[in-house]
Amino acid sequence: MDGTLPAELTSFVGRRDEVVDVQRLLATSRLLTLTGPGGVGKTRLAVRVAARMRRSVRDGVRFVDLTGVRDEALLGQTVATALGLGGHAEDPVAQLAEHVEGRDLLVVLDNCEHLTRACASLVGRLLTVPGSTRVLATSRHLLDVAGEQVCPVPPLPVADAGVRLFLDRAAAVVPDFELAGGDHEQVRAICAALDGMPLAIELAAVRVRTLPLSAVRTRLDDCLRLLVGGDRSGPAHQRTLAATITWSYDLCSPDEQLLWRRLSVFHGGITLDAVHEVCADDDLPGARVLGLVDGLVDKSVLLPAAGEQARYRMQDTVRQFGFAQLGDAGERELAQRRHRDHFRRLARRCVGEMTTSQSVVHQRLVAECANFRAAAQWSVEHEPRLALDIVASLGIGWLCFGMVEEGRHWFARVLALDPDPSPQRAMVLWGNAIAVTVQGNRSTATDLLAQCRALADHLGDDKFTAMTVFAHALDSLAAGDNTAARAGFAEAVERIDAAGALAGTACVARACLACAMMFDGDIADAKAVAEEALLKCEQTGEQWARSYVLYALALVAWAQGDSGEAVAVAGRGVRVAHRFSDLISLSMLMELLAWIAVSDGDHEVAAERFGAVSRIWQLVGGRTMTAWQNLRIPHGRAEAEARAALGDEAFEVSFGTGVERALDIDHAVAHVLGGGGTRRSPAWGLLTRREIQVAELLGGGLANQEIAARLTISRRTAEGHVNNVLVKLGFSSRAQVAAWLAERCVVDR
Repeated sequence: MDGTLPAELTSFVGRRDEVVDVQRLLATSRLLTLTGPGGVGKTRLAVRVAARMRRSVRDGVRFVDLTGVRDEALLGQTVATALGLGGHAEDPVAQLAEHVEGRDLLVVLDNCEHLTRACASLVGRLLTVPGSTRVLATSRHLLDVAGEQVCPVPPLPVADAGVRLFLDRAAAVVPDFELAGGDHEQVRAICAALDGMPLAIELAAVRVRTLPLSAVRTRLDDCLRLLVGGDRSGPAHQRTLAATITWSYDLCSPDEQLLWRRLSVFHGGITLDAVHEVCADDDLPGARVLGLVDGLVDKSVLLPAAGEQARYRMQDTVRQFGFAQLGDAGERELAQRRHRDHFRRLARRCVGEMTTSQSVVHQRLVAECANFRAAAQWSVEHEPRLALDIVASLGIGWLCFGMVEEGRHWFARVLALDPDPSPQRAMVLWGNAIAVTVQGNRSTATDLLAQCRALADHLGDDKFTAMTVFAHALDSLAAGDNTAARAGFAEAVERIDAAGALAGTACVARACLACAMMFDGDIADAKAVAEEALLKCEQTGEQWARSYVLYALALVAWAQGDSGEAVAVAGRGVRVAHRFSDLISLSMLMELLAWIAVSDGDHEVAAERFGAVSRIWQLVGGRTMTAWQNLRIPHGRAEAEARAALGDEAFEVSFGTGVERALDIDHAVAHVLGGGGTRRSPAWGLLTRREIQVAELLGGGLANQEIAARLTISRRTAEGHVNNVLVKLGFSSRAQVAAWLAERCVVDR
């Protein structure tokens, strides 16, 4: 969901004319929909076109995979997240419309067919906004939006591209594969029988590992005659593909078929651990799972996921076939329950690891978003109380790691399902109260806080009571009532320590207490409390909360007139906030850096930072800046001083520059941290020489397979290096590595 184009793990065959045609149509239309049956190659064509247009689109290209989005209500925030907007806004469609106004973007919406109505509404809204933003959609159906251009994607020409695709994929599984006399006609006949459908050709090609070409052709002809000839109700290409997938399924062993069916309950990706927990049982022993996974990979049923080890994916057409087979076999409910149970356990594990492995939890929430959604959705429909349990477990992570609106969506859904008092309901209520407080919706927050207080009294749970006191103190801080905030946070710290609650909450409570003291003019006590909070982070290994503590320390240093120290400390906080995608603390820190720039007389820099912050504040929810009294007053003073020093016109130019930078959070952060020049960042010291080479190739846009070829290493080894680079640098995407490298102007060794 990060919006970067997916890596092309196999060669792109044919479609040269189609690529040119699509680019030509996009030059005159703001909405182009690539249509065609599943497996015809719509996604590959869209990705190739987007890659070719990347340099000519001023504000960039964003890719949004909608395969794992099953709830129309999540469409807007999914697209917003892919566009780098954080998914925090209460009205993500309005946020998107504002974001694209005046921009030149290319947004690829992939796999729209199951969300046609919602996609049509969203795209229709975006197309009414002035600007040159264009949408390239892939769908089996038209979106039926005014101004929509439609480009049907045809099958591959059999005699040329179809044969080349077959040979390419066959060579991938049999490296020394060569055509003997008469074999070319066999391949042509196979591709003709498959109507030039790319997915069907790929599924057939992998069979040369175990069957001679003549046997592939004979068995395929028999299958198509039986399965296609008897059913004329659907389009020919769809019937051909269905028959080919059925043929591929029938050629699998019974255990491979069983695993295929069970894997179809996953969304967005599959880890080996999850395969063992969800799919293995007495009928499918765990000791056999790895071999069966390898077998499905060999048959192109299961595909390795780009950039990650031991993670796989299924093309949606193949997954849907398996899901239908799962239903026909009467196994669907059991498989979905086991999937739900696995991700419920994983959600609970996230809570436990929030105090020890926050980077792991952050990466897991991002990677497994679609699976968590599927587990929560199934529980909502079948076992609401367990849906409450899943959301309660994930809530802390959503709030901490830049997924506030995702959390609010599920908080609201599950609270309506189960009104009975429980610790799980308490956590969901608390999470919802914190989210709306941060977003500045104080009227809703007041009602939720009252419910939290009543439920805390009913449950008599010391931990929840402590967290409720913290939430009330946060509301007071937002209102500018520093006296009440100081008393509330002091009580919260005492109660949280006594209850042994999450270390992160204890550290943030101290940081907030220091801020309340600062805003109340008590600088000496604020510094002492902030230093105590930092010590607490170090003692407990707390990472995420450190950004809030560093904010408090930077605020103190600035108030004491030490702007150099304030900038250094705030910069450390920015790095932590960015690492965890925490736009709340990130925006607070960048706002403080703007105030510091004003006090140092750097008014142009301050204006740029105000512009960036204005953009990021919108990602937090749009109203926070005007709702938090303690931030609004110093902001107003600093902005007025910078505007007076520069003049309105110059201020607006610099402000706009900051807004533009913040369209890409990575770029905005790198600029604020002053990453220019030719010196290497200290972060290079974390990487081995080989990992530095891999990082630079990543920055050049190379896929894992290309990196492996360039460095003469195996693809699996390359994948391991890529994963190590991301983990060591604290990044979650290749785009972040590229932006980081570009900003630092890395020189050749």
